Amino acid sequence: MEWEDHGTRAGTVPLFAPPLPPKITSISHEFLASWKIKRREYEAEMRARCRISGENYDNVTTTIKESFNADLLDTFCQLRLHRATVGVTEGVLVEEIEQIIDSVKKQALPDIKELFKSKMRPNMTESDVYARILDYFNEFSKIMRANGLTGCFADNDGAREKCKRLIASLHPAALKAEVKQCVRFTHKSAASNLWCSGISKICEIASPAYQLRPNTD
Repeated sequence: MEWEDHGTRAGTVPLFAPPLPPKITSISHEFLASWKIKRREYEAEMRARCRISGENYDNVTTTIKESFNADLLDTFCQLRLHRATVGVTEGVLVEEIEQIIDSVKKQALPDIKELFKSKMRPNMTESDVYARILDYFNEFSKIMRANGLTGCFADNDGAREKCKRLIASLHPAALKAEVKQCVRFTHKSAASNLWCSGISKICEIASPAYQLRPNTD
């Protein structure tokens, strides 16, 4: 079949058809936490598309306001924001969505220790220790956002608690014990800033014997 001048085959969609934005059909914490991940992926795809096509990102990217189910948007603006939909800006919607996502479901904390213990596992099949720990930290962030726990780890006390949870879920057990001991005695500053310097810090702390060892726990 012949290619058309505008880069399509007759009877098909354009080669550079934009990805579809994820729709907001619920304002529950669980739904919006999942939606936010999809939205970030959508925006990344749109930026990549615009770099290739030369299009203006703001002109071709569907706004968050336009991503709402129309009826839900009207009700949300009326009951939560107490204003007409037409007067609600993109920034206001983003702020409200973030507030919902960062809040804990039903204002009740889950068992945080058990949550991370059951969900967190380093990928011990990854031979690159830096990549392995980066993935481990990324998984922590995903669990934190999905369960509305961002605010729980926001201040200085939260940073220390984040360090505890990161160390507690390390595997194998010998690596966890070594990192825990080093943070306690020789790398004390890591107890409060492990998140900022943790990847290089854990790589530094972890002895070579554990860096390439497969998970046998």
